[in-house]
Amino acid sequence: MTKINSKDFDFVIFDFDGVLVNSTPLKTQIFLDSISEFSEKEKKEFIEYHKFHGGVSRWGKFDYFLRNIIKLENENEIKSKTELLVSRFTTFIADALELLELTEGSLSLLQTLKKTGKKCFIVSGAAETEVQAIVKRTNIEEYFEAVLGSPKNKKQNLNSLKEHGKIKGKGIFIGDSYTDYQSAIDFKMNFIFMKDFTEWEDRKDVEDHFYLTVGNLNELNNIITKDNEARK
Repeated sequence: MTKINSKDFDFVIFDFDGVLVNSTPLKTQIFLDSISEFSEKEKKEFIEYHKFHGGVSRWGKFDYFLRNIIKLENENEIKSKTELLVSRFTTFIADALELLELTEGSLSLLQTLKKTGKKCFIVSGAAETEVQAIVKRTNIEEYFEAVLGSPKNKKQNLNSLKEHGKIKGKGIFIGDSYTDYQSAIDFKMNFIFMKDFTEWEDRKDVEDHFYLTVGNLNELNNIITKDNEARK
């Protein structure tokens, strides 16, 4: 079995949806509900974009939808309709967030990483205040140096961590979307793909570049070794 030596990395970046919580299908449905007045063709095209770009914020996704699928051109109209759709999405999801629980192995992995002195961060495309509220409710605040989300995108948040000296050395990014993979590449981190809850289907062309693929975080926790065993 492949082993990951804990001495081979210094910090870990976690995506949130589909990694620490199984919220992916829930949010996909809420995105659909938020654009219910549009055509089936427009909704289908939007959901395809949403699934491929899982780590993009709701602001970014609705902006893309209005510009590239609905073909709006007036900036004021795009801004006002983006705000309307974001507000609708936020209202729809408010109660559902209270039901979300940690995915299998999340707590065990975080405990292992803490014991081995690894700094952990959440960098999510979801609303930062919502992610922070779930982290607090599920009692995992103590394991993270920072919990970051939108309206800043992942690149902006990772740049901020880097510029403030929070992430140094070798890093691992655990995610489930193309946006997560691209973020790992951009910031020279090894990418671990978590597949159990992903909606990223069109990934065959890049799978060979993944550092590792796991089903869930329990599986990942079981292959991290604290001794000097090298990665096979």
